[in-house]
Amino acid sequence: IEKCSDVKHLEKILYVLRSGEEGYYPELTEFCENRLKGLAPESRALRKDKPAATAASFTAEEWEKIDGDIKSWVSEIKKDENKMHFHETEASPAMEDHLPPVRGSNSCVHVSKEKYSNSRRPKKKIPRDYAEWDKFDVEKECSKIDEDYKEKTIVNNKSHLSKIETRIDTAGLTEKEKTFLATHEKEKGNEAFKAFNSGDYEEAVMYYTRSISVLPTVVAYNNRAQA
Repeated sequence: IEKCSDVKHLEKILYVLRSGEEGYYPELTEFCENRLKGLAPESRALRKDKPAATAASFTAEEWEKIDGDIKSWVSEIKKDENKMHFHETEASPAMEDHLPPVRGSNSCVHVSKEKYSNSRRPKKKIPRDYAEWDKFDVEKECSKIDEDYKEKTIVNNKSHLSKIETRIDTAGLTEKEKTFLATHEKEKGNEAFKAFNSGDYEEAVMYYTRSISVLPTVVAYNNRAQA
């Protein structure tokens, strides 16, 4: 050990000596530690596990200061928790009207039954037994749903069309570019004509008109007339 200068080898020797695999040699272990400390003071092998500190590890004054700091910290934490709890429970009357009831309790929001019933949307009556199902007109209900869908689609479609210009500025375009653009607009009109089944073909007419504004063709005029 005295002649060895290989730090790694000394660390292995120290590990074996501490483990007691080859016997217990306290003086030899201490000598190996000092030799390793002289070669590599920062070696990890020199680190020793220390037991957790207890009151006996400190002087009376040190322990009194530590104990006082801990108690003061706990007191501050409790004060903060009490403040948070106070702010949470101190709800204004205006906010209480919008707070839901506590789960599992019988309390409810202070809202009048009249106000609550007026704010609720009327629900469609659903048949509950076989007799009611026999009287239920499925086709009529489906027809209502289709009509509602068509009305919403028409409104949305008109809003979309109002943002699109019916004429396209072709200044600076070549004949080839005009032909391509006119064909593209006409095809969009064809798609709108085929896809729309509500009887409102404004979108198809608009695209045909845009196609004609780029390059008037007989096909585009005929398509617009049919729409």
